[in-house]
Amino acid sequence: MRLTAWCLVFNIFNFGIFAQEKKADNYMQNRLYLDAIKSYKKAIKKNETGELHQKIGKAYLYSKDYTNAEIHYKKSLNFENSNDSSFFDYAKILVILNHRKEAKKYFDKYLQAYPKDYLASLYVKSYNSILDSNTSKKDNYTIASLKGYLNTENSEFGAVPFNNGLLYVSENNSDLVNDEKQRSTNTNYYSIFYSSKNETGYSKGKLFDSKINSDWHEGSITVTPDKKEIYFSRTYRNRKSEVMQLVSCEIQGGKLTKPKPFLYNNKEYSIMHPAFSDDGKTIYFATNNPKGKGGWDIYYCKKDRKYGWSAPKPINGMINTAGNEVFPFYKKGKLYFASDGHFGYGGLDILVASENEYYKNIKNLGEPINSSKDDFAIYYADNKKGFFSSNRTTGIGKDDIYTFEELVPAIKVDSASSKLTGIFEYRKVARPNTELIIYDEDGNEVDRIMTNKKGEFIFKKLKSGANYTIKPVEDFDDDADLFITNSRGEKVLLINKNGRKFIYKQLKPSYTENLFPIEEEEPSFLIIPLKGFVFRKLKGDLNAKMEVKVYDDDGHLIGRTYTNPDGTFIFKALTPQNNYHLVIDESDEDFELMIINKGTGNYNRLSHSKKGEFIFQRIKETDEAMLLVNEKNELIRIFQNEKFSLGNILYETNSAEIGIDAAIELNKLYILYRRNSHLSFVIESHTDSQGSDKYNLKLSEKRAKKVIDFLVKKGIPKEKLIGKGYGETRLLNKCGNSSACSPEEHAINRRTEIKLKGDKTVF
Repeated sequence: MRLTAWCLVFNIFNFGIFAQEKKADNYMQNRLYLDAIKSYKKAIKKNETGELHQKIGKAYLYSKDYTNAEIHYKKSLNFENSNDSSFFDYAKILVILNHRKEAKKYFDKYLQAYPKDYLASLYVKSYNSILDSNTSKKDNYTIASLKGYLNTENSEFGAVPFNNGLLYVSENNSDLVNDEKQRSTNTNYYSIFYSSKNETGYSKGKLFDSKINSDWHEGSITVTPDKKEIYFSRTYRNRKSEVMQLVSCEIQGGKLTKPKPFLYNNKEYSIMHPAFSDDGKTIYFATNNPKGKGGWDIYYCKKDRKYGWSAPKPINGMINTAGNEVFPFYKKGKLYFASDGHFGYGGLDILVASENEYYKNIKNLGEPINSSKDDFAIYYADNKKGFFSSNRTTGIGKDDIYTFEELVPAIKVDSASSKLTGIFEYRKVARPNTELIIYDEDGNEVDRIMTNKKGEFIFKKLKSGANYTIKPVEDFDDDADLFITNSRGEKVLLINKNGRKFIYKQLKPSYTENLFPIEEEEPSFLIIPLKGFVFRKLKGDLNAKMEVKVYDDDGHLIGRTYTNPDGTFIFKALTPQNNYHLVIDESDEDFELMIINKGTGNYNRLSHSKKGEFIFQRIKETDEAMLLVNEKNELIRIFQNEKFSLGNILYETNSAEIGIDAAIELNKLYILYRRNSHLSFVIESHTDSQGSDKYNLKLSEKRAKKVIDFLVKKGIPKEKLIGKGYGETRLLNKCGNSSACSPEEHAINRRTEIKLKGDKTVF
């Protein structure tokens, strides 16, 4: 009995520790770091482990208490059950505390334990280059603490010029009635302040405007380039957590209008830190959308004068990482941002990427702009001078605002290039092992080379500014193309053709390096699958893997796939065509080919033609079809009421909200309408089987209405839109009321599909 009682007490004791730790884990998940620290400390008093020390260390790290974070990570090293994966976070904390040699030691230990972590190895390599480099960037900028009384012992950051003063964010706003403080860091909630400029600097800040500031977080803030609007972030509180959303006010007669929410706000994740391009037609912001690369990512929207903001997209190039990218700022073709996901000096560093390099070359601004602490929220007030924020130890408070001046270095002149790099393509496919000859202006052969497996080539020893002619040895038709590539292998220029010869003038490398890469067009949702099977006498009797190619009527290769051993195949994404020419890679003429016609649902046995070619007439003259223009400005025909699935128009359980990913897809519908004003759209929304039939029907109708409301705001006339809700009556799988399905299986059924209707095509 005594042993049983002791075991019972022991189990209750362990359960209490587990419950306390789980409670702390939940606090961490909701970013309530101080609450998490309290719960972890209670758990560690009962059972001290290396893992708990690491968890407390991470909570201190996220609440920016780096000294205590180091203490607990260091303690965790004394326990056998500590996790080697913590070495990386520990090393980054040591960087922030300026213990650089010790940081290097733990970076190396992490890579020894996890040698396949490619991103970490890049980070460490870049960090080591900072430590070992003798070429400091300290001469690129001069910095100074902001003069006057704006900075206090609390946090001030995110300065933006406004009316001979500065708008900025500060936590210096105690609520004497509610005494509300943010639970994550036990500080006052951030508000937007204004400070005027005088002879001695900037005055002590005052709350900016009662229309903007509330009892919760506001900021950061920015002013549109035309000075007609301000955009800022505001806290929205739901049952689970707090999220930030974008809000805007117009400036009319020196006063602000009532704040309006941004079209793409989402109650499930935050959108904050707004910034604008020089012309005001692009807005950039940071979001922790769970479908991003991790942490916070930078997204953007484009503005159309008539139809407003387009759907948000993640910034292209190499800016977003698994870490945090925040506080974007755009100036003259360059996007500045703060990040802890790229290599740096510690904490958040300010980096920059150029639009004309497609945001693929990330540069750290270096010291003195960056330090071992958090440096962020840069703003150029003119071409050379501006403001940034930092919590470096030389400041007055937690975060302070600093001024900077850029010292522009002398311009270096690029030397002439002696080589030409490029890619040779035939019918839009890279052509390997193709011999190319280059001739000078007098027709003399200069060099000849073979393209590699990727169709790439390089000609050397060429004169800058000289004219050359390039000709393939093999006699290709007009569908051959030759592209120039830059040093990163990106296609930047299409060489002019004269018949079947390519005429080219050798350019300086500075020219080709600054060209925009040729963008691949986004795939349209106007794509169809094409299913079928190859057989001899009966389906499944092939027992071979065969290549199947498909061409359009003009002979362009538009798809390539392989059969399964039983002869079945599928082209998942083809442009709709009247006819498809399918070619089998075998010379055997005994096999047959069957196609499943998406438009009719029928099987079509194709007649066999010469050289293994089969012709599938998808749309016949008697079919109800219509003509439209796709996003590539190609004329295509589709069936009346043909159904297309928009990707990512999926929903959370019991939700009808349209998120960023759904908005991106719905924006394609708007683009299609602008090219085809004769079209009408039938919006069909569906639910999963969870909940009653009656509830699901109403929910699907609500989802269809949400989509229509969104598209009407974009500019599609309401009479062109028809909404239908089908509830759970058209499930895509077997997840009915009595089925035991996973959340992922149920999610497939929560969708919206589009039917297109239009004028009948006259063949």
